[in-house]
Amino acid sequence: MIVEAKLRQSRPFGVPADVRSEIVPELPVVAFVHWICAVGGEDSEVLTVERMLSQSPGSLPASPSDPLVPTDPVTDPAGAGVSTLSTAETAPGVESEPVPRRWMPAHPPRDAPRQPIVAIAAKPRKIWRQVAGSYTQSITQRFTTTSAAAMTDTLPQNLPPELTSSDFSDRSEPFQLFSDWLKDAEAREPNDPNAMALATVDETGLPNVRMVLLKGFDQAGFVFYTNFESRKGREILGAHKAALLFHWKSLRRQVRIRGRVEEVSSAEADVYYASRPRGSRIGAWASRQSRPLESRFALEKAVAEYTVKFGISDIPRPDHWSGFRIVPELMEFWHDRPFRLHDRIEFTRDGADAAWSKTRLYP
Repeated sequence: MIVEAKLRQSRPFGVPADVRSEIVPELPVVAFVHWICAVGGEDSEVLTVERMLSQSPGSLPASPSDPLVPTDPVTDPAGAGVSTLSTAETAPGVESEPVPRRWMPAHPPRDAPRQPIVAIAAKPRKIWRQVAGSYTQSITQRFTTTSAAAMTDTLPQNLPPELTSSDFSDRSEPFQLFSDWLKDAEAREPNDPNAMALATVDETGLPNVRMVLLKGFDQAGFVFYTNFESRKGREILGAHKAALLFHWKSLRRQVRIRGRVEEVSSAEADVYYASRPRGSRIGAWASRQSRPLESRFALEKAVAEYTVKFGISDIPRPDHWSGFRIVPELMEFWHDRPFRLHDRIEFTRDGADAAWSKTRLYP
């Protein structure tokens, strides 16, 4: 099989020491070309089958400093039985003349510059076993290395170029800043830029957190909707306090919000409920949220029963389903910076009608 390898200066995961081996199948043939690539030098290089076939016997000096040394399979006993590239075995676009020789690696001096080594192997089965083993080890080391690096401070700081340390620290009011960041998230995040973590506490003070979707915000606060009989609904109604966290990974930004919670008006809840898909409105009736469910069939049965009950008529909003508004007393804006020296700006106020004060925090 003819294969082609591409040299890259950057060292990928799973490559021991300074050796890089990447194999890409091209054409099924008798011979097997194995490109062993030693990483070195200032520039990356691409080696192709065409380059190998275009070399003439006299163009490569058989000196110790050149690792590509031609050997004749007729005179060299080591070459006996080695398959050659015949007319039908050449790569597309390559002249179809036989190559009655093979390339064997010489042994350059220790201080010689590293160069690619090319070999045509006569035992593809053995080589494939080595390749498969190297590939498995590479994949295993890649995930191991990635997991380990994720828990260190050595990850690359690929910050969006348009973000600077002063793009938000001069703001004096948080709501417009939040609106600007949310618009950036809507343009950059792959899905659900309005997703937020909602934290509440139960009657013993033990916290719970889950992801919900922001459905509206203004100067009055941040609104989401839920089943009031769910765990979060009961905990909010018990404490009337909650916290939110928006994390936009693609922007390396997050916003933390704390405040008291109030219910939205019935009119406001009715308007949003009517905008939901019909299946979601039926689900609000069928789901006894956060309570034990005996089986998936039981849920689907309840959905079918309410579907028949409402038919094609309008589906009213259940009394236990409405919205909460978190009225912020604290809003913190966080921006990722190199070496964990992040920017943090905190806005606080004493009440809904009070003025905001701003403080920069240590990272």
